Amino acid sequence: MNTLQPGLPGNVRRSQSKGVFEGLVSGRAFIDKIYLVIEGAQRRRKLETLHCQPSIAIGGPGRPYARSVHATNRRTLNPVELRYGPNPLFRNLATMSLCLRSEGQPLTASEIADSAAALIRNGFRMRVSRVELTCDVNCASVRELDAHLVTRAERVLHMVDSNGHKTLYVGAPASPWQLRIYDKAPGIVRVEFVLKNRFLREKGIAGLMDICRLRELDFNRLASFQDFDYRELNRIFQNIDGGWRKDIRSVPMSSRCNGELLRWRERLGPEFSQYVFANPQQPETHLRDVRRAWPDALKAAGLEYFWLYDLRHTFASRLTQAGVSPLFVAQIMGHSSPGILQTYAKAIDEYRRSAISKLESFLEAQSIQSAGRSEKDRTTLIQ
Repeated sequence: MNTLQPGLPGNVRRSQSKGVFEGLVSGRAFIDKIYLVIEGAQRRRKLETLHCQPSIAIGGPGRPYARSVHATNRRTLNPVELRYGPNPLFRNLATMSLCLRSEGQPLTASEIADSAAALIRNGFRMRVSRVELTCDVNCASVRELDAHLVTRAERVLHMVDSNGHKTLYVGAPASPWQLRIYDKAPGIVRVEFVLKNRFLREKGIAGLMDICRLRELDFNRLASFQDFDYRELNRIFQNIDGGWRKDIRSVPMSSRCNGELLRWRERLGPEFSQYVFANPQQPETHLRDVRRAWPDALKAAGLEYFWLYDLRHTFASRLTQAGVSPLFVAQIMGHSSPGILQTYAKAIDEYRRSAISKLESFLEAQSIQSAGRSEKDRTTLIQ
C-alpha cells in the first residue's frame, strides 16, 4: 500500500521501498546521495533541525575518519552522517565529511545547507565531493538496458546476488564517474550516475547551487541505450527534482537595499552593464561566483569570516522577530516545503511587501533603542 507522506509534495508519493518516490518514476531525476567535505568546527549543542545519535568510533589504520555522528532530519526523515577526526596518514583530508541521503524525501539544497548548519559552527567552508544522481524507471528491465547499452567506458561489470538480482556497473572504481543499474523495487529499475570529485571539478561544480549545472550536461556522452528513447532518459536526468533549478523568484526590496543598489549603479555608471552585479572584466556577463570576493569583502569591512549562507539564517531570524508569519518567511526564502507551496499557493506580493516593511520597522526600532541606550550611557558618564 502506498501512502501520501507528510512533508512530500502533492504529486510525490513514497512507496514502501525506502528512497523510491512514485511521482518521480520515469519523470524526474533526484539527488539520491551527496557527499561534502567541510573545514570547520562542530557545534557542542546541535540545532533542533536534526535528531542526533551519540557519536561512535569508526576509526582504524585504513579508515580516513575516527568518529561518526548519525542523525535524521526531523522534517524530511532523511538520514545524515557526519564523520570527523581525520586520520593523519591520509593526505589532504578535510576536517569533516558530511553525507546525506534521500530516504523520506528528495534532497534539496536548503535541506543540505540547514543540516550542515545544525552540526557545524558558523564560518565553516563546504564543498561538494560526490553526487549520486538517480532516476527510477518502470519502462525497461536491467536485462533490456544491458542489452542496449552503448558507452565509452572501458569497463562494464555484471554482478548477480544470491537472490538472482542483477546489477550492472559501468566504469572502473577509479574513474571520474560510474553508472549503476539495478532493481530497486518490484517493477522499478534504478539508473544511477555516480559523479565523483574529479568529474565535478571538471564541470565547475563545487558549491550546492552549482549542482544546477548538471542540467546542462548531455548524459548520452557518458552512456546511452540503443533502440530506447535515449532523448527521454536524458531529459529525465536534466530535470532534477528538489529545488535545484534556477527559477525566478520575486522578493521585494527594502528601501535601504534599493538605495544602496542605486548608489552602486551611479558609481559604476548606468551604461556599464545591464546586470546589477556585473563581471568587472566582462560587463556583458553577470557574476557567477562570489566565493573569492566574499572573504575579501569581509576583510575590507573589518569583519571576521563567516559563511555567506549564514545571511539566510539571519534574514529568517529577523523576519520572525519582526512578527512575520513562518509561512511567509518560508515563502519569501524560496523553500519548496510541501504543504506551504501546495496549500498556500495564493500568497501574493502584498504579503511579501508587508513582511519586508515589518522587517524595516523592526530594524529601525532596534537602531533607535540602541542610540537611546548609548545617549543614556553618555549622560550617566558625564554626571
